[in-house]
Amino acid sequence: TRAYMRADASVLLRCRHGRRALSVWNTTNAHGYFLIQTGMQAAPFTSNNCKVYVPRSPARGCRVAVSPARKKGSPLKFRRFVTLTDGLQARYSAGRFTFAPQDRSKC
Repeated sequence: TRAYMRADASVLLRCRHGRRALSVWNTTNAHGYFLIQTGMQAAPFTSNNCKVYVPRSPARGCRVAVSPARKKGSPLKFRRFVTLTDGLQARYSAGRFTFAPQDRSKC
């Protein structure tokens, strides 16, 4: 059984490289999408240094992360560059997140 991301799921972007680390939280909108903007604070990191985590779904019956596993996170996938007035912005996606009930017999 799959549960689709709902509004208000907490989403974490975590980047690590050597001693440097960056963690930025946001929540999903009504359609299950999220936007995390990092600005210059992410400059020391490449997309390979970053992953997105959704610790749990806000849906009461389906809170266990199935894909990707809760501690594994989802790698960033480059989508496109967007031209802004102050330069280029890179846009990434993080794939799909699937959740299941704690007790799988309830599926």
